[in-house]
Amino acid sequence: GGPAVTGENLAPYLAASTVIGFDDPEVAKLVPLAVGDGKATAGERALATRRFVQRHLTTKDLETAFGTASEVARSKSGDCTEHSVLLTALLRAQKIPARVAVGVVYVDEFLGARQVFGYHMWTQARIDDRWVDLDPTFPEAFDATHIAFAVSALADGGAGGAGFQNLLALIGRVAIEVLETSP
Repeated sequence: GGPAVTGENLAPYLAASTVIGFDDPEVAKLVPLAVGDGKATAGERALATRRFVQRHLTTKDLETAFGTASEVARSKSGDCTEHSVLLTALLRAQKIPARVAVGVVYVDEFLGARQVFGYHMWTQARIDDRWVDLDPTFPEAFDATHIAFAVSALADGGAGGAGFQNLLALIGRVAIEVLETSP
């Protein structure tokens, strides 16, 4: 979300890269499966694509370290990083600027731990001059339990940019205390 930003260089968020290989034939053939004829608005297509990726990854696991979009299109498996990489690629294939966000998400239960924040990745799409958060990992599109630390185009030639380098310094050092929750 956030306020509208004009004049931002969106080229990195529309480009293919090793990780975001939307020009791969297996990735490209998923676009019409996600959005049909593509005549809907960019916002409607982004939401439809998010729902498609959530369903397309039939094996939800932590087995893949960081799969590329082409690997995920074929394996149909992964965790939040694979969901986000594939969604970002499918959005860019539709000429919708997209990037990944990395941060934490609050969950009631994860790997036996209760009421925790876990490291997480999701996608942001540029719709009507705003970055819109889309989480393809969960059935819900997005909610306030997500806290972003950094964003990246996942371009070739680096570890994702300064935002990701700053994030690496934070991992393992962040302490979040939940003071109150309500339904």
